[in-house]
Amino acid sequence: MSQEIDSTQLIIDPVELQAEFPGGVDSLWCFFENTISYNILNSRNLKGKIYTRFVIDTCGNVSQIETNPEFALRFNEAIKDSIIEKEIKRVIKLMPKWTPATQMGKKVKMGYFLPIKIPYTDFKCARLSAYSTLCWDADTLADFDFGNGKSKDERVINFIFSKLKWPSQDDCSGKVFVQCIVESDGKLSNFKVIRRLCPDFDNEALRVVRLMPNWTPAIKNSKQVRSMVVIPIKFVLE
Repeated sequence: MSQEIDSTQLIIDPVELQAEFPGGVDSLWCFFENTISYNILNSRNLKGKIYTRFVIDTCGNVSQIETNPEFALRFNEAIKDSIIEKEIKRVIKLMPKWTPATQMGKKVKMGYFLPIKIPYTDFKCARLSAYSTLCWDADTLADFDFGNGKSKDERVINFIFSKLKWPSQDDCSGKVFVQCIVESDGKLSNFKVIRRLCPDFDNEALRVVRLMPNWTPAIKNSKQVRSMVVIPIKFVLE
């Protein structure tokens, strides 16, 4: 007599056929590494791992996301940081549907365990090799010396607003965050919108950041190094 599996209740572990992220493991890491904020992961001066556990249900949806479950806190590398944990949960919530796990030919719930190393410097996505040589602990951070302003942030804001063209859409307001790499020669590369607002606003923010002249690169051990910056662009009528 075959075993009946109530797939709506049980979390099966182990399973005959594991759940799969669309495109496989490399695509999973590409999604994570393209979506996460490294300024949050790598700016807390912490070293260790945040252990993440979530459930993939019989429809392929991700649920019951938990960071640093009780058993994981026994690991020597486990670290707790509410800001980093919140960012990791944000990204996991955005995951597309998985192919559900199966047991005895039936779809079942499955738990998935995902350890995240902090600081995050070991990139696993084959398409993101450009990030593998970034410096996350520079002695001197990259600076923007172009234009007027007492601080880097003021100079960045002044430049952005000197070039910004307000999209015609008037029912959208807020901030767009653009991430990019400051190369060791000061040029900007690898532009990416990591927090979106509305398509026209996202595209305008990206266009303006691409216009920026060279930055002064970050310094590590008296050498110019590659680093990452995130530029917030505010679209708010005041």
